[in-house]
Amino acid sequence: MHYRLLVRMRDAVAGEDGALRQAAHSLKSSSANLGATQLVTFNGNHGPEMASTTRETSMHRWIGLFAGLALATVGAQEAQAEVSADVALTSDYVWRGVSQTNGGPALQAGAEYAQAIGIYVGVWGSNVDFAEDVDDPARIELDYSIGWRGETEAGLVWDLSLLRYTYPKSTEDFDYNEVTLSLSYEMFTFEVDYSNDTFATGTDTFYYNVGVSHELPDFFEISASIGYSDLNQEITGEGAPDSYVDWRIGAAQELLGLDFDLSYYDTNGKGEELYGDLAGARLVLSVSKSF
Repeated sequence: MHYRLLVRMRDAVAGEDGALRQAAHSLKSSSANLGATQLVTFNGNHGPEMASTTRETSMHRWIGLFAGLALATVGAQEAQAEVSADVALTSDYVWRGVSQTNGGPALQAGAEYAQAIGIYVGVWGSNVDFAEDVDDPARIELDYSIGWRGETEAGLVWDLSLLRYTYPKSTEDFDYNEVTLSLSYEMFTFEVDYSNDTFATGTDTFYYNVGVSHELPDFFEISASIGYSDLNQEITGEGAPDSYVDWRIGAAQELLGLDFDLSYYDTNGKGEELYGDLAGARLVLSVSKSF
């Protein structure tokens, strides 16, 4: 999750009438964005190696749990709902330190329907450029989310969500689910993500991210984060690294009604061994507008 979004989410939780506001994935290019984007390459190839393992059904239970909770809570409360949307243009779509657009630009947009009690559903989309070794490579990513967020009396902001990543019109099945828990307190953020079916391979993966952000009055907001991807050699390939580290340092500012973000991304040697230049150091400029 982008740390500027966490600040907005925290402020929204404490806002008038308790209405929760979020610019849904306004800068998905950040390292820890809910967003929900995918690893681009494994072992130097565009697209992951697909495993023949049978999919587990536990994620379907998560979907049922979240959907049931959302319907029951919304039906029992008379809370004012809010619809928000955003659109963004970024020079490179980076997720967990890895470019999703082969170093090219991306146009992204999202929308969210949220109840003041914290239940929300959302959709987010972007162009992508990977999985070139299949007949119809992935060109579009559409992500769907359902979750519940709030804030404790002590000021701890939490967000528990279920994300569904999809890649329409690709001949290979890369679609999968991921559960995300994000905690934010003052200037610090912690996030953990888990999937038992990453890229439809039937394998477990975890992602951990710690971040910090600080707003300089009348200037801009600076932020930094470091993440750790705990993968599986069934995905990366025998003998290949099964983990890597990514990090980001950025500055953001609102100008003329638009949100500008300039961030530096990089990964350690294992990241570049897995994904080549797509995991190399880069500067990314993003411009977004929230409604």
